[in-house]
Amino acid sequence: MDAHAPWVPVPLLFANAESGGPVEHGFFLDVVQELRRGLTDALPLDGVYICEHGAAITTEEADPDGLVFALVREIVGPSVAGCRNRRSACELFRNAWSVPLIL
Repeated sequence: MDAHAPWVPVPLLFANAESGGPVEHGFFLDVVQELRRGLTDALPLDGVYICEHGAAITTEEADPDGLVFALVREIVGPSVAGCRNRRSACELFRNAWSVPLIL
């Protein structure tokens, strides 16, 4: 990206967990709230990079990754480009990103 123009990364959130079962749903909701605050405070943005594995589940949600993608699209709006680091995009991810998307 540096070759095309200057840019400023705005890191918002990093969360990591070992595999082996669902994440407590309350923890997931806390992470979502932190992401919502961070994105809202960082607006306006030209692009978003989401580094999620795509295989998460919580104790109450079968597709938390999809909910994160939809939340990001809701906050940044329809004209912000998105990029995800995996090829196995979930249905909510594909539906949330109708502008340029790099998979």
